Amino acid sequence: MADGTQRRLFQRYELPFEVKVPGISGGLVRPVNLSAGGFMVELEDDPRLWAASECSVTIDGSEYNGEATVVWKKKNLENQPPNWSAGLLFEMPGENRVGLSKAMEAIQASLDKEA
Repeated sequence: MADGTQRRLFQRYELPFEVKVPGISGGLVRPVNLSAGGFMVELEDDPRLWAASECSVTIDGSEYNGEATVVWKKKNLENQPPNWSAGLLFEMPGENRVGLSKAMEAIQASLDKEA
């Protein structure tokens, strides 16, 4: 069985970013990693599979808007919030996706130089 990296269309980054998905979680949303096609977050509340929400991702001072859909979820075994991990598909206009990809690449390059 192939792992998820074999199916990814976009490189995944572990960069600082903020995400708002009010239709999926009104509570704690902790971003874990990000790509131009989606992201992983940790949530307080149990997300509903295939739930969709308006979404905004802020990275390096720029905001990207679109729609996020919960495509997978997993209960965390720890007894403290966040209680759930979830993968969200992030859909937005193509030109915005290109801008987000370029921003992530530039931030990663900058971090790599510092290391």
